[in-house]
Amino acid sequence: MKKILSYILLAAISFCAFAEIETFSSHYEPVTSADEFDVTYIMYDSMKISKLRRAGGVPVTQAFTIDNGLYEERFTLFKDTGSKDNSRKMEYAKVIQEYASKVSGKDLKSSDFVAFKNEDVDEEFSADFGHTCFVVDPPSSYAKGYKYMLIEFFCKESQGIVMRTILTDDETVFTEPADNFIYVYHSFRFSATKPRLSSSSNDDDEDTLFW
Repeated sequence: MKKILSYILLAAISFCAFAEIETFSSHYEPVTSADEFDVTYIMYDSMKISKLRRAGGVPVTQAFTIDNGLYEERFTLFKDTGSKDNSRKMEYAKVIQEYASKVSGKDLKSSDFVAFKNEDVDEEFSADFGHTCFVVDPPSSYAKGYKYMLIEFFCKESQGIVMRTILTDDETVFTEPADNFIYVYHSFRFSATKPRLSSSSNDDDEDTLFW
């Protein structure tokens, strides 16, 4: 199992950059077109593309259903429109607190988020840093019909932020992850080159979608 999966159910690390962010402007904007952001999605046999493009007022750039509806994976992308080194984490913090609260329907605080190790998100997603939180009984329209919700954010300098949510009614998806979940969990990476609106088969087990 990949190192980063060990963080899924942790729940008590503070993120210092959350302080006084309410009036702090952000250079991250949610995208509505697949051409605006560099992400590579890897689609395995257990995954099916969902037509969902918006949920609870939040744009969804890509969505998958897994194992015939056992759980769903959604992505929302935020392009970097000019963040600076000295303010990037503050701007990122504003985005993740706002959107995690929006998709969960709960007022999430800094203590609800767990920070990944930077070297782990670099190795597994080609990101610079990231955070995760876990929500039970999310009351939002975004999560309607689901009892458990994993929300994650990954940031890449000069590219942007990936918000990934995994929703299910079966808690064992997270507490006893099967092979399919482990594969699907690593179903995206920040792209090194400009994405293309196409798909190609890598091998018998997966397809790669370039967006």
